[in-house]
Amino acid sequence: MRPSATLPAAVPAEPLSPADEATLDGLQRAAFDYFVEHGSRSNGLVADTSRPGSHASIAVVGFALSAYAVGVERGWMTRAEALLRCLAALRFFRDSNQPKSGS
Repeated sequence: MRPSATLPAAVPAEPLSPADEATLDGLQRAAFDYFVEHGSRSNGLVADTSRPGSHASIAVVGFALSAYAVGVERGWMTRAEALLRCLAALRFFRDSNQPKSGS
């Protein structure tokens, strides 16, 4: 049996510099913008990649749904826009033809 490893003591995190904060904010905004730029307002689907003709997946739509809430909190999107995009996706999946179990 392997001896239990001792974890190092937690090191307090140093505050980020203003430049690091700005870089992190820019990366977060760019990630959020992907879902807006590559998402469909009509059906709520979001492309897997930024390549033209890329397919959408339920995983990316799931990330988008959570990103919209963050975008509203950060002031990057209105609550009304987030609601429209979320409802479009949820309605699309609700109304989609789903295979029967065991088919």
